[in-house]
Amino acid sequence: MRASPGSGMYGVKLRSEGPILQDATPDTLTNFCNGIGDLNPLYRDVQHGRYSRWGSQIGHPCFPYAFGCRVVPVGACRACTAFTP
Repeated sequence: MRASPGSGMYGVKLRSEGPILQDATPDTLTNFCNGIGDLNPLYRDVQHGRYSRWGSQIGHPCFPYAFGCRVVPVGACRACTAFTP
């Protein structure tokens, strides 16, 4: 019986321990929201944010997790509570 092609990868680290992102740009903010499925235009659209009370696009409450941050208050983001360290 042959071993499956992926069987030699047991225990291999697939992601580095460093942060996934380096900069918070409008594109990274929008792509993060696309990845988690949040359609709120305040987090995704620069033009929408420009006319909001904040005056610009703002980052999603879970966005610090993409930088490897572990000090985001528990419960700050209902969408990401499954990823709370």
